[in-house]
Amino acid sequence: MRVYRWWLLWGLGVVALIVMTVLPARARAGVLTSDDQVQLLYTNRFEFDRRGIPFIRVMVAEGRRRAELSCPSAMVVLPNGRSGASIRGGRRWEVSVLRGKAARIRYWTVMETRVGMDPVWTAARVKRYQADGLKVRVFQVGSVFAVSGTMVDNRKTLVAVQPKRSYRSAQRTSSRLARKYGVRTALHAELVSRSHGWIVARDRDTGVVIRNEGMMWFSPVGPGTITVHHIEYAKGYAWHGFADRRYWGMVYAAVDRNGFLAVVNAVPADRLLAGLVPAEMYASAPMAALRAQAVAARGQLLVKIGMRHLADPYLMCASQHCQVYAGAGKEQARSTRAIRDTRGLVLVDEHGHLADTVFHAVCGGHTESNSNVWRTVPRRHLEGVSDVIPVRGRSTGWASHLVATDLRTWVLHPPRTYCQEALGKRRAGLFRWRVRKSFKSLSRTLGRRLAVGRVTGLSVLHRGRSGRALAILVKGTTGRAKVSGELKIRQLLGNLKSTMFIVAPYNDASGRPAGLLFIGGGWGHGVGMCQMGAIGRAMHGIAFRQILGHYYPHTKLIRLY
Repeated sequence: MRVYRWWLLWGLGVVALIVMTVLPARARAGVLTSDDQVQLLYTNRFEFDRRGIPFIRVMVAEGRRRAELSCPSAMVVLPNGRSGASIRGGRRWEVSVLRGKAARIRYWTVMETRVGMDPVWTAARVKRYQADGLKVRVFQVGSVFAVSGTMVDNRKTLVAVQPKRSYRSAQRTSSRLARKYGVRTALHAELVSRSHGWIVARDRDTGVVIRNEGMMWFSPVGPGTITVHHIEYAKGYAWHGFADRRYWGMVYAAVDRNGFLAVVNAVPADRLLAGLVPAEMYASAPMAALRAQAVAARGQLLVKIGMRHLADPYLMCASQHCQVYAGAGKEQARSTRAIRDTRGLVLVDEHGHLADTVFHAVCGGHTESNSNVWRTVPRRHLEGVSDVIPVRGRSTGWASHLVATDLRTWVLHPPRTYCQEALGKRRAGLFRWRVRKSFKSLSRTLGRRLAVGRVTGLSVLHRGRSGRALAILVKGTTGRAKVSGELKIRQLLGNLKSTMFIVAPYNDASGRPAGLLFIGGGWGHGVGMCQMGAIGRAMHGIAFRQILGHYYPHTKLIRLY
């Protein structure tokens, strides 16, 4: 668990408490040592710009031996962070790590997770696993936001067991315990001791060398961006590559968990969102939909604070793991306006917790419940809801139970829905689609992986509220195999757009069975806000507050900053 030393010194007494107050840099100057400044990089503490918007620390590169930074104007180097001395240098700097030493990390298997803090529940779980001879530890992750005297609790309690020093060993233990107890496990990284090393920066214009232990900050002189050169992106994906990318705000270098160089962008949250929102929803969408997307994206950004990268000197990464972030230059005027119009607005659930405002592209007419897709604790604000357009203000009769039980009619003869109207005829293939999979191709991809031989058929065993398949049975010449999990099913079947499908065999020209025809609807996991549905609702004159209220029921809007 992280040590929130700074907040404890201020007497707040709450783990991971984020106080929405701007502390002037001068008040902090001379108080914190260099070691304290580095320690702050591992906490959830926010700093704020002059408008009161919090800075988010996003890792844009790590595992590097060196990195090159440049700026159109001169850069200011702050060896000891924002509160220390500043040195004005040239336009180009090379940064590296000297005598880097990796962090010591223990990996625990998380057996159970609960939103909030419940001592009775926690004690019962600890007793259960200790009775089985397991070493147990309770972790609290997440944050508590203090907003104008109101506390917004975003903490979770993790009950974890059997720590391991290596990630691979922990993975094996986690898999074994998942099978034994019939639960979905995860790994939690506990930082035992952080990484160490010297950050060395060389001014390529003057040859001046600056050295500081643990970190070094860089800021452009005046308004502008800092370019980080040769950034690796989309590692493990088909579009993997390298690029020079520009970043607003400040950039700092630190020692990553493996003793190498991490480059981190400290950027105001709304600047960050200005680059993210246009990538999630096209900027020409109706303003009400863009505002709803801005609020949902802000919630997705903040809900992850304190939940991930607990052993790293930053809050988030810029990859698919957290939120894809490509830096400056992606902003669009209308999206930025939507972010400005909704400044600081987020959704909280009926318990006062920050709502996990996940979203997807096209629901196909009905969204899905979070617990069905990810096997997590059901959240009322993420229950599946209908996207059907009412007829003269009245329901069309398509209740959730009818969608799942009469999926054939739902897929083949759908009612009018908001996402369908937003897509129009040109993109109708995202609302309803057909995919043929030959038995030959299915056998190639599934036969060996599932050990069923040549595939001969497939049936759906269990569906969610939206009709999405949650478990399937693959039949083959040498056996049968059950596959569970929405994402796993989609991937095994060649990355289908969704699992809202019906399946039927088809024959070849000679009348012999040739494969399976999947007729489906929607694109994405189906949980939370349907983005095309939001656009459709905005086209019908529905305001962004009502759009959010529909896709995230049992929530209310509050302003965090």
